[in-house]
Amino acid sequence: MQQILSGSIAFLAFLALSACEKSAVVVGDDSGVPDPDADADTDADSDADSDADSDADTDTDSDSDADTDADTGPLPDLSEEMDPNASVCSTYYTQERAGAKGYWWAEYHGSRTDGWEGEVHWVLYANDTWKAEGGADCETVWFATATPTEPTYCADCDVGMLSSAMVNRPATTCPESVYFNYQNLNYPYDIRLRDGGYSDWYYYNYAAGNGYWLGDDVTDVSYLSAAACVWF
Repeated sequence: MQQILSGSIAFLAFLALSACEKSAVVVGDDSGVPDPDADADTDADSDADSDADSDADTDTDSDSDADTDADTGPLPDLSEEMDPNASVCSTYYTQERAGAKGYWWAEYHGSRTDGWEGEVHWVLYANDTWKAEGGADCETVWFATATPTEPTYCADCDVGMLSSAMVNRPATTCPESVYFNYQNLNYPYDIRLRDGGYSDWYYYNYAAGNGYWLGDDVTDVSYLSAAACVWF
C-alpha cells in the first residue's frame, strides 16, 4: 500500500521519504510541490493561540510585574483541538480515494537541562471510501526521548531538541501497513517559546506546528500540526 500525504505540513519531510513501496510522499506548498488539496488544512488550528490560557497566574509572590513565563498548570490537551471531519480528504485530484485526515501531535516532559521523554501521536480520521473498504479512525503512538540542543535553523528560537522515537505497538490502533516504514523516527526541532505559554515548532526551515510550554527550564512542551490528507 502506498501512502501519499498532501497538505501544508511540510515538516512531514522528517520521515525521510523514499520511492520504495509503502513510502509516503509529501505534497504541499512549503515542500515546493503543487498541492492538489490546498484546502485540506484550512480547518486545522495553525496557531496555538486559539486555546488561550484562562487559568490564573499561579505566582504567589508580591511583585506586580506581569508573568511572561509559562503557567505551572498542566498542558492543554491538544487532541481536543483536532477536527475529525475527514470530508476535505475525500478526493485525490478528482478521484474518490481511500484516505484519511491526519494530525501529528506530541508532548514531552523533562527539562532543557537534562532532556525530555514523551510520546508522539499520528491520528488518522478515515474518509468514507476508506471506511467502505474496512478502514477506521486510528492512531499510531511512539515512545520518544529528546536531547536538548541549540536552535539551528530558527534564529529567534529559544531551544532545540533532537528527538528519537520508537513505535508503541500496544498503544497503536492503526494497521501495521500504515506505519510500516515509520517504526523508528529521528528528527530535530527548533522551538520558539512565546509569552503566555505558547510554543512554535520548526523542523529545519519548515513550520511543524504550534503548542504549549511550561516551566522556567521548559519542563513540559507540546505541539500539534496542521491537518493533512493521507491517501492509501
